[in-house]
Amino acid sequence: MSNINTVFNDKIPMPKLLADFLQWADQFDYGQLGYFEFESDTLDDNWIENGSQLANQFAIWLRLGDGSMIGFWRPEHFNDDILPVVLLGSEGEVEVLGESLEDFLYKWGNDGDFENVYDLMPNGDDDTEYKHHLLLEWLNDNNITCPKVDNPIKTEQLQQFFDDWQSKNA
Repeated sequence: MSNINTVFNDKIPMPKLLADFLQWADQFDYGQLGYFEFESDTLDDNWIENGSQLANQFAIWLRLGDGSMIGFWRPEHFNDDILPVVLLGSEGEVEVLGESLEDFLYKWGNDGDFENVYDLMPNGDDDTEYKHHLLLEWLNDNNITCPKVDNPIKTEQLQQFFDDWQSKNA
């Protein structure tokens, strides 16, 4: 987890809440919060044409077992410090998972309604003791609340961004 901060920069600084969450989550065995690795990454040309040019817009900090990535997106001309958490799927699917990191963590702790993120949700197929409820306790114990987002980014906007990017870079 120590290399997570390598994807953050002046445009997307690493939130203290993410650092605190990573430290807290380190106490759990693989699978207790889901099947993933905390791993920093940037978009590359394998995921989307000229993806490496998007380093100032995406900071990936979680990788799912199928190769999907989760991180922050800072759209161009976006002045808000509250960044959405997005999924960049291994099969090209995209989804806004949370209006903010706080929103994403609360959804995760509540076994959220994520359309494309099965690896973060208990599935009952094995004997793993899931600890999602402890994430909620941690959030509440630390008085972490969801900020008000005036104009939340929608999945359709993320999809449109990639459609436009692809048409310009194909």
